Order: sequence, then C-alpha cells, then structure tokens
Amino acid sequence: MSERTVRPTAAHRQAIDWDDIHRRLERLRLTIEREWVAGPAEIARILHQRAQALAMPLSAEPEPELEVIEFLLGEEHYGIASSAVREVLALTDLARVPCTPPFVLGIINVRGEIVSVIDLKKFFALPGQDITDLNRVLLLEGRGMLFGILADRLLGVRPQELSEVINTAYGGSFYDLVNRARVDMAKVLLREPRARRRKMLDIALSVGFSSQSTFYSQFRKQTGMTPTVWRDKGEGWPEGGETADA
Repeated sequence: MSERTVRPTAAHRQAIDWDDIHRRLERLRLTIEREWVAGPAEIARILHQRAQALAMPLSAEPEPELEVIEFLLGEEHYGIASSAVREVLALTDLARVPCTPPFVLGIINVRGEIVSVIDLKKFFALPGQDITDLNRVLLLEGRGMLFGILADRLLGVRPQELSEVINTAYGGSFYDLVNRARVDMAKVLLREPRARRRKMLDIALSVGFSSQSTFYSQFRKQTGMTPTVWRDKGEGWPEGGETADA
C-alpha cells in the first residue's frame, strides 16, 4: 500500500494572527462588562433610590420592645439587653486571682468553664459595697467572649421601648438619632477636596435626606450654620484646612 503524501493547505501555511485574537478577546471582555457592570448613570440611579428609601417615614407599626435585665450597682440602676445575658448566677466559690487589675474580682467555675468576674463599680470608680447574698453574676456571652459582671442586686426583667432607650442614651428621638448620623456623614463628604464641585442636593441624597431643604434645616439645627458656610469655614477640618486631604 503506497503512502499518501499530505500537502499543507493554505490555511495550515498561514501563521496564527495572535494580535487579532487578542483584539477579539478584548472586545468580548468589554461586551461582558457592559452587560454585567452598571455604568455611572445606573450607579447614580441606584444610589438615589436607596437614599429615597432611607428617607421614607417609618410605618405606623408597633414600636419594637427591648427586654432589659435591670440591676443595681451601689445606689444606681443599670440595665443590659437580655439577649446578651446567657444566665444569672449566685456568687459562690469565687477564687481570687493575684496580680490582676483591681476591677477583676476573680474567677468562678461554671460547669467546667472558668469565667472571669468583673466588678464594674471598681472599673467605673463607683462607691463600693461589701459582698452579700444579694449579689448576682450576669454571665455575658458574645463575639467569642464569655465573662461575668457583678451586680449588687438583681431587680428583674422588664420590656422597654426602643425610643425610651434612645432618648435616655442620646437625649433625642429615633429620628433625631438618624438625622444626627446623616449630618455627620455629610460633614465627611463636605471635607473631601472635590466637595466644592458637588451640588448640595447630591450630598443630601447621598446621606439619606429626601430634599435639600430638609438637609439644610437639620444641618443648621445641629451646627448653627448651613452646609455651605460650614464647608467654607472649614469647621472640623484637620489642621491646615483643605490641603490636608489633598
């Protein structure tokens, strides 16, 4: 049987054009990016929708309640969310540990777990009291930590409306707290070197205000001046003014 000679065709003889292949791959990449990655206009639209959603008033649903464990430290009342408390124990078999800070009362054995007990009165420099049968240990657990805090007396568990907690801690309503956070974020944006090129409405919407007038009203309420004046005066800027961020 005679051997058949295979002659290379023109296609075989033609060298591969790698530059053309790279150009095709680049066009394919750009096409995919246009399909899956939002452009500047789309990003601006999404951010605007999010800002409007954040600025919408809350519905008239019942206000959530926070269950609080109330206890005494000296003569003062304190509370901690029950979700942070694993259990409440009587103070028994406390072992003192030498060479520890004064606020570390000692350690206890909780079913095989060695737990440190913290005396908050010493930590906060409150008047001390002798340990009695009324003392309790609140075992706190979270973020991979487990420790106890000493309470002079446990008063009980009671529900507390979230607005009451916010009012006590921040001296205002939930809306005041949200608007304060929005103004603080606006201050960050106003310190940016490109802030003078941004419209105030853009900054207002970026931090969650629904209109420029509301933004100006809340900003003036908290700072005593408009955002424009605050920016031009360089209030709260690092030493050296705007050039510190450049």
